[in-house]
Amino acid sequence: MTPPRIGRYIRAAWQSHVTPDRALERALAGLVGTHVASGRLQLVRHDTTLVAVCRDRALCTEMRFQQREILKTLQAAGYPEVERVRVALGGAARSTEPDPVRSRPPIPDSARQTLEQTAGEVDDPRLAGALRRLARARPRDTGNDKG
Repeated sequence: MTPPRIGRYIRAAWQSHVTPDRALERALAGLVGTHVASGRLQLVRHDTTLVAVCRDRALCTEMRFQQREILKTLQAAGYPEVERVRVALGGAARSTEPDPVRSRPPIPDSARQTLEQTAGEVDDPRLAGALRRLARARPRDTGNDKG
């Protein structure tokens, strides 16, 4: 009889550390449900620690401020074994949608006129050229226009 492949055991052990805990997500839905649903947050329990993996720094900050409330909510939901919350920044998110392409907002005509006027009054030719280029700049064409 051949021994079972060790990869089978490692994979299961690894999955237990990285698989989101759906029951915890439901218990915390009132606090972080929108972040979980949008893919910005994953909740994983590791022993007595709830690990909140955030996709961006702003959410990390928010989660740090909510740690005490999260622990209280988990205690009330029947998770007395969770004693602390660890917040981590991670790039992985469950969202399969691509990040939206950011385009430059249009520059108002009054600002364009001010840029041109300022460029004419500046002694530095490189700065004046940069101001003129900015005044002529148009929003980037992302190719995603519909219609």
